[in-house]
Amino acid sequence: MKKILIFVCSVLLLFSLTACTIDMYRMNSNEENTDETKTSEELSISKLQEKYPQFFNVSTDGGFTVYIWQMAENNYKCYLINRVIDALTDRTFAFEVGTTIPEMRTILSTYDINKDDIVIQPVANPVSSYAYRIDDAYTEQLTELFWSDEEVNVP
Repeated sequence: MKKILIFVCSVLLLFSLTACTIDMYRMNSNEENTDETKTSEELSISKLQEKYPQFFNVSTDGGFTVYIWQMAENNYKCYLINRVIDALTDRTFAFEVGTTIPEMRTILSTYDINKDDIVIQPVANPVSSYAYRIDDAYTEQLTELFWSDEEVNVP
């Protein structure tokens, strides 16, 4: 009888943990989805500077590379780096933190840089289990997606 009681308690605990995990995933998914739909007015520069200080005061000499990786369907993260520094790094730092596309577009709007000097570079994040193939068509599609929102204008 004692073994049955322990078994039942274990099963109930497992179900409780599973339910909590699912709820937490849903809450995180909703937060990420709402980030993608924020307007540029809601993406305050000062809040972005607090959240992503590494993306401000980056030298524009040589242009920028914006790395973009996909974490799930319609969930993209971005990382900004100067192209000169980019040639000297191993890029592992890029996956530590990423902005949403609207956030990155807002950050880029603070720079005096021509759109032609910004390279959109899709990459695969090694910690993401979301599978996608990076080829010329995907790169073109992602570049169009990145620049498609006209709410934030970069010269």
